[in-house]
Amino acid sequence: MAGLSWVSALLWFIGIIAAQSILNDTLFGLVAPASLVALLDAAVNLAFVLFMGIFAVQQHPFMPHWAEAALADGSDDATTVEPSTAIDQILPLEQATATDRSYSRSALTSDDCDDILARLDATMRERRLWSQSTLTLRDLAEQTRVRPRYITQALNTRAGPNFYDYVNIWRVEAACQLLTGSAMSVSAICYDCGFNSRSTFYVAFKRTTGLTPTEYRERPRLGPTTDSVR
Repeated sequence: MAGLSWVSALLWFIGIIAAQSILNDTLFGLVAPASLVALLDAAVNLAFVLFMGIFAVQQHPFMPHWAEAALADGSDDATTVEPSTAIDQILPLEQATATDRSYSRSALTSDDCDDILARLDATMRERRLWSQSTLTLRDLAEQTRVRPRYITQALNTRAGPNFYDYVNIWRVEAACQLLTGSAMSVSAICYDCGFNSRSTFYVAFKRTTGLTPTEYRERPRLGPTTDSVR
């Protein structure tokens, strides 16, 4: 059934069932035999079950392809990275160790991935998106006009880290500059660079530089730079 017409039909069925129950307790109980009343009950219940079954079979997905349509309907003056054919499968972000074989059916070429990564780097650098603690893959896709699945593929096959690791690398790089170039406390730097908690900040910082923030501030030249990671 198109639109919400099924809701109207469902309400009519509920009304009929309610009316039948009232009549069974009043009028039908006086003028009709019990067997006829039972038959009427069964007929109405069967019709209701059939209606619900038919509706369930014919029901279409709610707002299909909304995610892709949201990005496809961009402004005309925006440039969108779009290969000639669509990627057949969207891989979850958790598959950060996906190899090139995982994208064997993808339409993205090596040059496409390079272009996407260059656009991501430029956007992160110019708009300081890493400072937003609530930054999501969808947000980055809207800012760069690149589909989320293409961003995921470019990061996985060319750069290595997944989306969250990629953003944290930018945050750690900014934190390194503040640790060595300002008197801000470690906690202040943590939140200023977009991290939600000190624990997350310490884990990401240690994994990226090999040092804790305090160690990096005291001995900044002993740790690897984030450029070697990103």
